[in-house]
Amino acid sequence: MKRHTIIGTAGHIDHGKTALIKAMTGIDADRLKEEKDRGITIDLGFAYWRDDVTIIDVPGHEKFIRNMVAGVSTIDLFMLVIAADDGIMPQTIEHLEILNFFNIRQGLVVINKSDLVDQEWIDLVREEIKDLLKRYGLADLPIISCSAYSGHHIDRVQQQVEEIIATIEEDTASHPFRLPVDRSFSIKGFGTVVTGTVLSGMLHKGDEVSLMPAEKLLKVRGIQTHTSDVDAVAPGFRAAVNLQGISKEEIIRGDVICQRDSLMPVSDFTGIIKTVSKIPVTKITNHSRIHAYVGTAECPGELIWYDNSKYLQPNREYHVRIKLSRPLSGTRLDAFLIRLHSPVITLAGGKILEVNPAKIRHQDEEWTAYFKQMSSDNPVEICEAIILQSSLTGTSLSILQKKMFEDNLILLEMIEDLTRRKKIRSFRIKSNDHFVHEKSFMQLCDDIVSSIQSFH
Repeated sequence: MKRHTIIGTAGHIDHGKTALIKAMTGIDADRLKEEKDRGITIDLGFAYWRDDVTIIDVPGHEKFIRNMVAGVSTIDLFMLVIAADDGIMPQTIEHLEILNFFNIRQGLVVINKSDLVDQEWIDLVREEIKDLLKRYGLADLPIISCSAYSGHHIDRVQQQVEEIIATIEEDTASHPFRLPVDRSFSIKGFGTVVTGTVLSGMLHKGDEVSLMPAEKLLKVRGIQTHTSDVDAVAPGFRAAVNLQGISKEEIIRGDVICQRDSLMPVSDFTGIIKTVSKIPVTKITNHSRIHAYVGTAECPGELIWYDNSKYLQPNREYHVRIKLSRPLSGTRLDAFLIRLHSPVITLAGGKILEVNPAKIRHQDEEWTAYFKQMSSDNPVEICEAIILQSSLTGTSLSILQKKMFEDNLILLEMIEDLTRRKKIRSFRIKSNDHFVHEKSFMQLCDDIVSSIQSFH
């Protein structure tokens, strides 16, 4: 079981997500005056069920999808809330597709407002939901009807959530510390505070961290989890981090604080995407303007695909490169979402294969070989592929670490393995280790011999 669990809501506007959280925890997650005045959730809200469980409330309105994506990008399980009197609505489906793209498979469906309809109607809604879940391979998800207003069956929802939490295993991967920022604010007497979910690694009070993509070095003055001061925070925890040497205006949602020098600013990345089951806009061409969502960040960019398709087709895989209009922070295996620039609709989602890759030619044999290598489940093969792609330019140990986002000791073991098997060669340049693949080195030797022979 995980030491800390993050639950995220999902569902159409006015289906009672915030009311359900309040019924479960006693906390109103709507914190903004505008939310109170308008009666809708606009930005992310947070509630604490107990010390080791946080619930993130997301907006259901289509205009605030960017906030919804920022909320669900770091969750462990979801509560998809569907109003009994409305049934499945447009954002019900869009939110479910987004959860699917982020590979969040643990969760439950809550049929809320059950006090507004009779049992026969609830049964019809339940069957409709089952058909929807089957399309996403989620047929086994529990479905519970309740009323957040009257409190009817809220205990069943809580019990079901507890049962799911008990099955979630802790991620034991040893990646460096990383926390995507979802809020930045200032507290009198303390200074700048950022909040987010720790994705990997440990953070200790007094540590130096990098703010990405700005590459600023900051010091951690203090850490809180659920309003309690702590000396350190581990993966999976929601954390508030007090940072020294920066104002709240210099940090925005989408920035990342991470272990010093462990990440690089990302200007473009490659990945394999799966498009949505239905694309309402026809003739989306290669090099279209899109919005890319990585972690809590959103960035305009350009969608480039290598596959032989004139227009983007629904329910299909594409091998892509996303060129961004400004740098963001991300790394290998991060989930990402793509939405069309205009009209703003969800198009596809996938996982990052490589950040800031070398040029990939559109010849079939070249791009297919690249994506096959980078899709390997073996990190040593990924490491080798990155070095091979760098050709004779080579790759420094620092760049390789940032592209792999691995613990230094683990990365050095990979390098040692590749060197021992004579896959790569290492060179010392200005006190820094650089690596060139054996194929690139031998090609250079052949070119030299060929040039000398031609000369003579």
